[in-house]
Amino acid sequence: MSQAITLELSALCQLFPRPQIMTGVLREILIQLFGRENNVDEQDLRQLVWKEGVRTAILIESYHAWNPSLIAKRPAIILRRNTYTREPRAIDDRYQGQITMESTRTTFWQGSHTLFCISRSGAQAELLSTEVAQALTTFGAAIRDAVNLHRFGVMEIGGIAELEEVAEHFVVPVTVAYAYQQSWITRPYNMPILKSLSLKSVLEG
Repeated sequence: MSQAITLELSALCQLFPRPQIMTGVLREILIQLFGRENNVDEQDLRQLVWKEGVRTAILIESYHAWNPSLIAKRPAIILRRNTYTREPRAIDDRYQGQITMESTRTTFWQGSHTLFCISRSGAQAELLSTEVAQALTTFGAAIRDAVNLHRFGVMEIGGIAELEEVAEHFVVPVTVAYAYQQSWITRPYNMPILKSLSLKSVLEG
């Protein structure tokens, strides 16, 4: 493959992969993918070079930031975060059954994003979805390691449909799923939040 994507995500990865972090990670990867025409394997998509600003040939944006009117005749990839679910792996999230005043706890989260590949041409929407899924699959292990995930992978390329928000446009969704671990240490008697709680204030609130 010809893609040259660098995963310089260390600044983001100081925090666990919360939803907005994963949106930013996925958007950055897609921007790099379409940032140079030689990165794209599908020749019919190589003219879709992403550039900063409204003159870009392909729009790559998060779901809460995009404006349907900006699509016009351009193809687009819109990222939407889906539900996060927690998977407890131990009683009260205690690590290896520790029962002490200062406890290490750990829990697991599963999340996913849907990447909507949009174009006025149904064929181009299909090509976009395939290119995106192929790139994320190819770099899946590197992405997982860079963001400290337990799992990362493309789970589904959905069926093509007409886009409701923009007339005469087609959309193909690509769903990416991932899982990660969150760990922390509890010190009950050193927590300002707990110290400020009182039965009276809770009942009156």
